[in-house]
Amino acid sequence: MKIKTSPNVYEPREDTYLLLDVVKRLKANKALEIGIGTGIISLYLARNCREVHGVDINPEVINLAKQNAKINGIRNVKFWISDLFSNVKDTYDLIIFNPPYIPGKAKKEIEKSWAGGKNGREIIENFLRNVRNYLQPNGKFFILVSSFNNPEYLIEKYSLKIVKNTSLFFEKLFVLEGYK
Repeated sequence: MKIKTSPNVYEPREDTYLLLDVVKRLKANKALEIGIGTGIISLYLARNCREVHGVDINPEVINLAKQNAKINGIRNVKFWISDLFSNVKDTYDLIIFNPPYIPGKAKKEIEKSWAGGKNGREIIENFLRNVRNYLQPNGKFFILVSSFNNPEYLIEKYSLKIVKNTSLFFEKLFVLEGYK
């Protein structure tokens, strides 16, 4: 797959590829990705899902993801602007989120792609409090978190399970799964 990048859009990195390794073979009637970056995860999902929607708060991200869909001839994806679920009206079989998870506050637009607030959990917990409202019966979701986010706390509080993890030199990344 060909992926065009931009200096103002979060490029696929270790976290993206860990999450992608989990979700690229999943099948669903309708899937949603939140925080799409270049759109790479949505585009891989489109191979096995009838319909894929992707949302992000950054208009430049939306434009780049649309370009990447066109470059790769993928037509069963739709991208639009939304701050998490603010402009999401449907329910889904599958929801994917690679959130901003690094502790800190964003000062520039690009920093919104990695700065997750205090403990790096503000956006994660906002997502986890609301995601089940957007899942169809028997729907599931996957979210990536870091050792910075106290994954044990998140697992217990939100009834999640670890499906994959990897260690980097400064942190450990986890893909967590949850259900409706």
